[in-house]
Amino acid sequence: MNINYFISHSKETKENIAIPIVQILLNLGFDVWIDRKEIASGGYIYQDIKEAIYSSEYCIAIIDSFYLSRAWTLKELNLFYQRELTEHKNLIIPIYIGIEKETVYKQFSWLEGRAFEEISNDKFDIHVCVDTICRIVGRYYNDKITESIENIFNHIKNFSFPCKETIMILINDKEYYSTDFRTAIIEFSNIGGLLHGIYISMSQNQTPNFDLETSFRFCNLLRNICFNAQYKLTYNMYIAILKSVTIAAKELKILLDSN
Repeated sequence: MNINYFISHSKETKENIAIPIVQILLNLGFDVWIDRKEIASGGYIYQDIKEAIYSSEYCIAIIDSFYLSRAWTLKELNLFYQRELTEHKNLIIPIYIGIEKETVYKQFSWLEGRAFEEISNDKFDIHVCVDTICRIVGRYYNDKITESIENIFNHIKNFSFPCKETIMILINDKEYYSTDFRTAIIEFSNIGGLLHGIYISMSQNQTPNFDLETSFRFCNLLRNICFNAQYKLTYNMYIAILKSVTIAAKELKILLDSN
């Protein structure tokens, strides 16, 4: 069992916060664990949850006042914290729902000083909370980046591959460094789409590349947002797609090196 995100939440936030986050991440192609769909009737609840915790890359902890009073949620978060201490990694992504951070720190003092997300209302709306999704997804890609996107681009230009001329034009124009976020994000989306197409054309009959597929879907999500004038584009969106496309370029580089 390989899980990207474990969703830890109280039952009060399940329908309006947890489930919408799960649906968005699933649509992007990530493997997400939430108790409603993973624990069958008659199953051993604690064992199932413990196995999921130790199989998950990250914990999205949706913390409200009810979360702090429930034995199950406190146990889940403490198990992830024990993993952090053992593995020397930051695994927990806290989201505070209508609660002051000081209240959380009284229960979990070790969360103090850690970056967190915050949702002030009682419903997750992608139109309002797209930044939160971008930081969650960006965290996943960030931990897989081993070199800069410019170094990767400089490396792949030495190879021959389909659509090389087109993608090199986009890369050399460097519109993805525009100070206008809309222009920069659309340009990264275009590059991400080309990287995906090139990889697919060169790796026929191979199992789909997980990181490349999630990156492609994430690029499409942000491209669609860019074409909606109601959205305010932010630096967080830009950084997230930069990280996403960096991973896509990395996967193409690995493929080119192996051929």
